[in-house]
Amino acid sequence: GRWYTLPFGGCKHILTKGKSYLIAVSQLSSNDLTLGATYDNFMPGASVYDTSAGWHALEDIGKPLTYAIRANFGYYDLPDFVLQTATCVNSAPISLSSSTHPGGTFFGAGVSGNSFNPSAAGYGTHQVYYTLTNTNGCTDTNARSILVDSIPVVSFASPADVCDNVNGVLLNSGTPAGGYYYGTGVSGSNRFNADPLSPGTYTLGYTYANTSGCRDSADATIRVLPLPSVSLGALPPVCIDKPAFVLTQGTPLGGAYFGLGVSNDSLFTASIAGVGNRNIGYTYADSNSCRDTAFTTIVVNPVPMVDLGRDTSICGKQILTLDAGNSGATYQWNTGETSRTLAVNKAGTFSVVVTDGNACSASDTIAVDYSAVCTGLAEATDNYGVRCYPNPTAGIMEVRLIHQGAIASISLLTLQGVMAQEWSVEGAASSSIDLSQMAAGVYMLRIETDTETFLQRVSVTR
Repeated sequence: GRWYTLPFGGCKHILTKGKSYLIAVSQLSSNDLTLGATYDNFMPGASVYDTSAGWHALEDIGKPLTYAIRANFGYYDLPDFVLQTATCVNSAPISLSSSTHPGGTFFGAGVSGNSFNPSAAGYGTHQVYYTLTNTNGCTDTNARSILVDSIPVVSFASPADVCDNVNGVLLNSGTPAGGYYYGTGVSGSNRFNADPLSPGTYTLGYTYANTSGCRDSADATIRVLPLPSVSLGALPPVCIDKPAFVLTQGTPLGGAYFGLGVSNDSLFTASIAGVGNRNIGYTYADSNSCRDTAFTTIVVNPVPMVDLGRDTSICGKQILTLDAGNSGATYQWNTGETSRTLAVNKAGTFSVVVTDGNACSASDTIAVDYSAVCTGLAEATDNYGVRCYPNPTAGIMEVRLIHQGAIASISLLTLQGVMAQEWSVEGAASSSIDLSQMAAGVYMLRIETDTETFLQRVSVTR
């Protein structure tokens, strides 16, 4: 596919001496290309090729004088070299060489010796040429194109300040879009995490590369703001019946409390929170909207259970023992007594305030009168080891042992000693019995335990 200029000054009959002729040469195999002349009509230095294969002097067979020209050419390839297709204007110079055809010369825009300098060539597509003369004196030139691309203009606006406990802040102020961010606190390609860092100013970078791989970067700063110093002092324990009150232990002032039982940012209601250990939080945001939270626990204690029984009537010289229960508590009766039990031998209204070890208090009141009709039985039958209330009763009566022990059975006897009703209790300290089906009157209640038997006079009314 190439044209070569060949000097044929020595040909007698068909070539004019001293002129140059263009001869088309086509190589159909890997053999050396040859041109030749028949017999003695060939150029000195050329070779006669295969005279038996049609390379005859046509005059020998009576033909017009027509000559075939044949000459030898040494094997020759287009000088080749490798060059990348694109580079950046600020890239380092590119070394030029040919591994298959060394020894030639490079030239073109940006070429100096065996080096191509992108910044010297400038932006655009350039041709780098390589010329080589082989041992036969043949010279040829090849070329490769290279794009010198410009550096992208990259900018990075400083992100907004972030608080020290914030993670996953989206970084998106770098342009052109599509690059990636780097620096202290950056995760992935575009997230900033302030949480593990100390307050201060940090430098971040943004880099972007165009389709040619030309890259540039820009820096920006981000400020990590300190969190406010938030604390929540200890909350004293409260009783569940304490009225709603305002929490004031959080600092700095102006924050908000939260948790079970908290309403309106600071009002705590123990009855809503319920008995137990309840977590209370306090959160505060400063002028930079940086927020921190502190936690503590408040203990909500139950109040003691106090039951003096229903209002009751007794007769004659009976003594009613009132028991406020709650061992270990302190007691204040309206009579001035401070013991757990109170022996009542007169009519009146009796009340007690019981305060437990958590300083939680509860009270109860019972009214006692002497309107019950005595039966004339010996007072010795009255005992103080049990309580039966209400007495008199029109239905359900509660039977309770005042001292430690367990009831085995309860029997109801008429005053004549006849069994009227019986209940098997088996190990309870108290029991409810139903007298609603009994005729009105006075009965004897026999309470048996594992160790003793009690008799209690009761009245059934209608």
